[in-house]
Amino acid sequence: LLKLSARVYDCNLDEMTEPLESYHSIQEFFSRRIKESARPFVENGIASPVDGRIMSIQQIPRDGDLLEQIKGIEYSLAGFLGSSIPPAEIEKDEPVPNKLYHCIIYLAPGDYHGIHSPVEWSIHERKHFPGYLFPVAPLVVKKLQNLLGLNERVVLLGEWDHGFFSMTPVGATNVGSITLQTEPNFQSNVKEHDPQKKEVFTKSYLDEEHEKGHLIKRGDEVGFFKMGSTVVLIFESPELIFDVKAGDKVKMGSSL
Repeated sequence: LLKLSARVYDCNLDEMTEPLESYHSIQEFFSRRIKESARPFVENGIASPVDGRIMSIQQIPRDGDLLEQIKGIEYSLAGFLGSSIPPAEIEKDEPVPNKLYHCIIYLAPGDYHGIHSPVEWSIHERKHFPGYLFPVAPLVVKKLQNLLGLNERVVLLGEWDHGFFSMTPVGATNVGSITLQTEPNFQSNVKEHDPQKKEVFTKSYLDEEHEKGHLIKRGDEVGFFKMGSTVVLIFESPELIFDVKAGDKVKMGSSL
């Protein structure tokens, strides 16, 4: 069954750190680790945090709340993050405010499921929205408004050299389980959490020992999906020229 799944989802078995026979279930196989050499990380710019396909990548307005989930379908920025974006950061040597960007990347079941840091940044806060587990495949995303704001998600909020930075793993059908390196005991997809209650479970990473939050280096593993899903980046930056566009396939560590 594992060999069939690997063939159906076009998994590269040569990248794995363990032989196929060592996995005891399909879910365990989809959570496989890969060799570090399989994903060289770009040294500059913003890297892709995951393997996947770009669903949307663009500059977004600061004075609006609706963002493109996929062409023609939108989601609420404040609803998704649980708060509004802080005021624009202004670089010391450049009086022009930084721009705001977002990038949505869909992971197929056969993709490597590790979530890595695209830049060096500090996480200040984690917000867990239990939410629903609707499928996030592009075919579904094209039809359901605000899907990203309805599904279970773990919003990581913080800062990098250019101001606000956030990275959000979003759950989906069969992918309620999201793990975090920063919180080994964190659990998502808990039966007691009712999406209809619209609860938000928050944890601050700021304390006396970590005045600037939890520092994450470029390429560090941040979390893991149990099966394919979606990661959303929302961040401030000086004006960017992207190396990819909507529809492109990307590998973790490659330049966005």
